[in-house]
Amino acid sequence: MRDAVSFIAGAGLGVGIGMLFAPASGQETRELISEKVQAVGTRVRDRFSEEMQRAS
Repeated sequence: MRDAVSFIAGAGLGVGIGMLFAPASGQETRELISEKVQAVGTRVRDRFSEEMQRAS
């Protein structure tokens, strides 16, 4: 569980830093953030399912 929280925190930090240095327009940046958030959500959901199966 702690690994998942660390992963989410790291991903959020990476997105935040990326936004500061990104030469993209606002719309492009929002689309990129949306894609990254969806990808992280998918990974978290998959990891949660794996851990639930392992605990069973």
